[in-house]
This record gives sequence, structure tokens and C-alpha cells, in this order.
Amino acid sequence: MQGFIYPNEFELHWSLLIVLYPYLTGLVAGAFILASLERVFNVKDS
Repeated sequence: MQGFIYPNEFELHWSLLIVLYPYLTGLVAGAFILASLERVFNVKDS
């Protein structure tokens, strides 16, 4: 068989994913905290 790619034949670069996951998780958590500060401190839009 030629032309078929099975899931176990595809190689991922796990080192990149291991580094990227905590980075993106930190970005999302930081954005959530910044967005929630408006509600916590009752900041009104101008």
C-alpha cells in the first residue's frame, strides 16, 4: 500500500508541544485574571 498515512506513522514534535502548552495556559490564565479585575473592582467603562 502506498499513499496512506496511519496515525502511528505520523511523528509529532513533542518537545515543541511540551513547551507551548504551559506558555499558552499562562497566557489564557493571565487574560482571564485581567478580564476579571473589571468585575472585582467595579471599574466602569468611560
